[in-house]
Amino acid sequence: CTSLLFSDGSVFFPAGCFNLDPNRVLDIILEVYESRSDQDEFFLSLIKSYMCEPLTLCHILGFKFKFYQEPNEETPKSLYHIAAALLHHNLIELEDLYVHLMPVDATIVEEHKRDITEAKQIARKLVMVVLPSEKSEDKDKEKEKEEEKNDKPPDNQKLGLLEALLRIGDWHHAQSIMDQMPSFYATSHKAIALALCQLVHLTVDPLYRRSGLPKGAKGRVIHPLRNKRAPRPAENFEDLRRDTFSMMCYLGPHLSHDAILFAKIVRLGKGFMKEYQIENRPDAREKMETLLSCFLCIADQVLLPSLSLMECNACMSEEVWGLFKLFPYQHR
Repeated sequence: CTSLLFSDGSVFFPAGCFNLDPNRVLDIILEVYESRSDQDEFFLSLIKSYMCEPLTLCHILGFKFKFYQEPNEETPKSLYHIAAALLHHNLIELEDLYVHLMPVDATIVEEHKRDITEAKQIARKLVMVVLPSEKSEDKDKEKEKEEEKNDKPPDNQKLGLLEALLRIGDWHHAQSIMDQMPSFYATSHKAIALALCQLVHLTVDPLYRRSGLPKGAKGRVIHPLRNKRAPRPAENFEDLRRDTFSMMCYLGPHLSHDAILFAKIVRLGKGFMKEYQIENRPDAREKMETLLSCFLCIADQVLLPSLSLMECNACMSEEVWGLFKLFPYQHR
């Protein structure tokens, strides 16, 4: 028989009316949404029509995340996806959900400091001559055994949510999460870096096909996101200042994970420099100077550090030099 679901949680049947716990009904809707996370449009409209308090929805979602905060538990990607979709459509607030996610920011900062210390120690060992000894070898073996005994730590749910936000094109909330972490901490994780690289691919594709793609090359087809709220693709060099340059700065040296995007950015720089050299209009010259500063910043903070982290690739070195030789001599 047919039934009607009201916003207060009551269900009307022809035979009578049954009162249900509204929070339990909302929890069931989220459970079904998680199992069919590809049906965003249907479930988001359903939740909007049912919604009472955004904070209530956020608490229910938070309890789901807490369930996976035990060691050896893995938070499912479908849960990250529905949380990202709810954030993207402003059905919940990031500040309300963030407090339910683990680990806490202080733990992330300590982990980052520990990683920096270990990296410095490795760099120091590379320039030191160390004579092997039996005692040191025994200690290293004992340390390795202890590390193998340790259980797998819980997921970093903040990074999992960040990746899901990048996948759906929500740069605004993704940027807010990265701002609460140490510099380059998020993009030092390969999955995050690749997700951000894919978003940059989408934003630069139209401009790259017009001003960066070599003659005769077809290039890989980039399918745009089915999301009207995602960052708009750049149609000209001025549009790069809207989101793309900011994304590149968050990537920093970790652009090294995507050699194709690295080449695209370099070729876009070459295309810009060709326009910069022939532009003589005073009104446009000021904008071109601003864009030149942006490309110089990207070259300094992104391209050169990323090149140093790439495996030996002579082609990329040639691409970078092809851009640098177009810069004014005083900037080179």
